[in-house]
Amino acid sequence: MLKYDEALRTVEDEFGKIKLEAEEIELCDALNWTLAVNLPPFNNSSVDGIAVKFNETTRKWKIVGEISAGNYSEVKLNENSAVMIMTGAKIPNYCDTVIPLEEYE
Repeated sequence: MLKYDEALRTVEDEFGKIKLEAEEIELCDALNWTLAVNLPPFNNSSVDGIAVKFNETTRKWKIVGEISAGNYSEVKLNENSAVMIMTGAKIPNYCDTVIPLEEYE
C-alpha cells in the first residue's frame, strides 16, 4: 500500500500530464466526446448567505440588498455593507467572500 504523500504525488504527476484543449466539432460527430461548457460565465454563490468584501476587523455588516439566481442588479457596497445572496446568484464584483447563512447571526 502507498503512503498518502506518495499517492498524492503520483496523482498530481499524472494529472500534470493531461493536456486540456477545446475543439469545436459538428454535433453529429460528437459521440464519445466530452462537452466543455463554461457555465455560468461568472462567479456565483454555492450557498445562501451574505456577500461581502473580506476584512479582518469587520464582524457586522448592514444588509443593503438581495440577489437571487437569475435576478442580478449591481449593488453599491462598501466595507461595512453586505448583500443577501442566494445559491447560484452572481457574486457582485466588489465582493470576494460569501458567508453562509449558518455562519452568522
